[in-house]
Amino acid sequence: MCSIIKHLYLHLLFLITFSFSISESDSNLINSFIFKRGTYSGDGTFYAVGLGACGIVNDNNQMVAALPAQQFDYLTRTKACGSTAVVVRGGKRVTVKIIDRCAGCQLGDIDLSPAAFKKIAHPREGRVHVMYTLNLHTEKHNRWNKWG
Repeated sequence: MCSIIKHLYLHLLFLITFSFSISESDSNLINSFIFKRGTYSGDGTFYAVGLGACGIVNDNNQMVAALPAQQFDYLTRTKACGSTAVVVRGGKRVTVKIIDRCAGCQLGDIDLSPAAFKKIAHPREGRVHVMYTLNLHTEKHNRWNKWG
């Protein structure tokens, strides 16, 4: 019985060590791929737009959106602000400018202005599955770049 427990313990220790070493060594590569570019899949929601994390006041009638906080913070404001995303649901699509960060969003989610949300869903739906492609702007052409 003792040898079985010892054997299981060693397997568990190996699995924990192996998992940690993979996530540790690949974290920079994974982060740069996941957060910078690509297509994401998650929940599309809408919120009352106002003064956003980019430091600019926008309104509910503009085609704007907020990225998940984790993604926005990784990119930093100078890279996230002013970037665009093409949000798709079924056969409907809308292009939005990133102007804010969404504290309650998970990676893959996007929080849209009410006007942008109406382009892909009825407001009564509230939360819908979407896909979006993030297109980062180039900093030298960024009129939003007040920070660097």
